[in-house]
Amino acid sequence: MLIANEIGDGRRSIIPDLQKHAEPPPVQQPSGDERGLISLHVTGQTLNVASGVGFIALFGVAVQNGIIMVANLNRMRKSGFELHEAIMKGATERLRPVLMTATVATLGMLPAAIHTGVGSDVQRGIATVVVGGLAVATVLTLFVLPSMYHVIEHWAEKRHGRLGWRST
Repeated sequence: MLIANEIGDGRRSIIPDLQKHAEPPPVQQPSGDERGLISLHVTGQTLNVASGVGFIALFGVAVQNGIIMVANLNRMRKSGFELHEAIMKGATERLRPVLMTATVATLGMLPAAIHTGVGSDVQRGIATVVVGGLAVATVLTLFVLPSMYHVIEHWAEKRHGRLGWRST
């Protein structure tokens, strides 16, 4: 919902009618959830409180990466770039920050995900969800989110024009 709000922020102030339309939820979140559940199943672990905490961490990183991407795409549009050019430049600019955020979280959790010693049951559940879910969530943030941004903005431009992105 945060990403959908970020996409619509620039348009809402100019076009109040846009608030009436449903906006898509963050793309990477449901698929990251599924991947987290699949990784738990593949490793033979159960869904418990520890893995629930892992889902909270996964949501946080996935949504943060999505907001970073959409905020940069909005910034590019506000600076005057056309839709396709803004998406290409904005997504390319944010490739490294999104990859670094996901890579640091994944590499930080990897030892806990593969550890099998005494007391590792709690850590393994959290880490398995984060490592498994971030793999999919990052790919979706980098490729599917900009595509959805294009579809939503193209639709809004056809319906309302490009008024919302003029610099003030």
